[in-house]
Amino acid sequence: MVSVLAGVVERAGGRRDRFLGEARIEPGWLEEGTRRLSLDEYFHTVDAAITVTGDPAFGLHMGEQARSAMFGVVGSLAEQAGTLRQCVEAMERYARLLADGGFEPELREQGETAAIRFPAMRGDQNPRRMAAERMTAEFVMTALSFTLPVFAGGSARPTQVRFAYAEPPYVAEYRRIFGSAARFGQEFTELLFPRAWLDETHRYHSPELYSVLKDQADRSLARLERDGSLRVQLERIMAKHGPLPLTMEGAARYLRMSARSLQRRLTAEGLIFAELVTRHRVDVAKRLLGRPKASLQETAYEMGFASVTAFHRAFKRWTGMTPKQYQDSF
Repeated sequence: MVSVLAGVVERAGGRRDRFLGEARIEPGWLEEGTRRLSLDEYFHTVDAAITVTGDPAFGLHMGEQARSAMFGVVGSLAEQAGTLRQCVEAMERYARLLADGGFEPELREQGETAAIRFPAMRGDQNPRRMAAERMTAEFVMTALSFTLPVFAGGSARPTQVRFAYAEPPYVAEYRRIFGSAARFGQEFTELLFPRAWLDETHRYHSPELYSVLKDQADRSLARLERDGSLRVQLERIMAKHGPLPLTMEGAARYLRMSARSLQRRLTAEGLIFAELVTRHRVDVAKRLLGRPKASLQETAYEMGFASVTAFHRAFKRWTGMTPKQYQDSF
């Protein structure tokens, strides 16, 4: 994804070296092609792209330039799927080859309508991350809307394109791309279209090529899961677990090992379980506090604290500031 961003920044007139500097990315990372960004690093990189180009609608314009080759084997596999349904299933299964962070799509079907939904793009993130999250939603929704005609015919357009955030100042660009289908302030970011399109046959589908690409994607995913560090595995488990604290025993069950074995691996990698849990809880608490009109009582309850006072004390111990001071800082 960093290489994709860098290329689009350059085509928009921005300087690659300035972008990499703003994003704090080593040029060698692009050559290696194996460096994976954490969620915070990704958000910072997106902010850098918007800053360097000076284009608030960068995500929409990036989506217009999207090509399957930008996404490696996942993009090629999705493009070679036999149906739109198979395309979405491939994106969902292999999304982690592109990035961590829970941005996998979900296929929803109700009545005569289908939706490709991105539950993580809820629009209630910390305001410091809102620009990056909005850009990601713009990019994904634009790219998907241009994918529909591949499976459903040249004139296929989404029925609705819903965004889980308020209408931005540059809404005219949304209207240019999506027409009247764009909707803002929605519960989820998702793309709606006729359900019948899901099983339309891809005219240029090659079963042999799809099988080869799927085998490659399976090998890459297995390698990623095998080589993933214990820290990455635990961070992924905590993200799925939610805001409540995760115990050593609970984490061990996820990893299908004993708590004693987990402790040995933590020690071998120089990790302290309590510190990982605290870091995760701090990130979750900040995200919850960053929601519009977030109350301390509601946040304390979601975090599993018995009282606002207990949450207040814990947050100050973690960050050096009170929850109210943190909310007032942005």
